[in-house]
Amino acid sequence: MGVRRVGLNEKRKIIFGCFHGTSEKKALSIMMDQQFRVRNRSNHWLGNGVYFFVDDEKQAEWWARNQCRNAYDSPVVLYFPLTLSRDELLNLNALADLNTLDLFARSLNQVIDFESLDVRQFDNYRYRCALLDLFFEKNPRYKAVRRTFLSTKTRIGSSGFSQLSDQLCIFDQSLIPFSRIGILES
Repeated sequence: MGVRRVGLNEKRKIIFGCFHGTSEKKALSIMMDQQFRVRNRSNHWLGNGVYFFVDDEKQAEWWARNQCRNAYDSPVVLYFPLTLSRDELLNLNALADLNTLDLFARSLNQVIDFESLDVRQFDNYRYRCALLDLFFEKNPRYKAVRRTFLSTKTRIGSSGFSQLSDQLCIFDQSLIPFSRIGILES
């Protein structure tokens, strides 16, 4: 019996369970307007886009509760399944894609005049945010980025494992199936 060989196709599909914690008022606006309003900041972890927790509704619930601290709005979690082609995703958990971003960063370092721009003024978040925003501007085939981080609430339980946060940031909202978004039942 021969060995079966397979080739990887960059058009292969990946399915994510996307959870977005927000307020009920914003959730209804998102579903009605069929768009997320992105507040650009210089220190987003993965650049300026729409953030989702991947397959983790509990972290989205935690985020929603922290965003809704007044009595006039309730925290909710939006959910939808998202199908992406592998070639649309910059997966920074994968070595090949991390190398792609590193190569881009090195090429920038050769172009930037460090005498006129002091990059040391940027903290890691601002640097990564600027780098990813520029990467997506120069590489429009990529529409989303994924990375797993140590959670900001890093309590380690009896298992000894740190809590991780698998996040997906979507730059191109045309990927989002707005007709399939629903508010998760609590």
